[in-house]
Amino acid sequence: MKPIFCPKCGSPDIHPAMGGMLGTYQCKKCGYVGTLIIQKEFIKTMDNETNSLEKQTKS
Repeated sequence: MKPIFCPKCGSPDIHPAMGGMLGTYQCKKCGYVGTLIIQKEFIKTMDNETNSLEKQTKS
């Protein structure tokens, strides 16, 4: 499942309202209630891992 965020304040502290039965969400930080949420997909890059591996092999 992708992490979800509040469309009003951007907080990740958003949860299904009324037990999730109506498809509405409520933000604990700003009080937003609605059906619209933001889902983000995080992509891990290999740049830092590759650079640290190259440094280790050169030593």
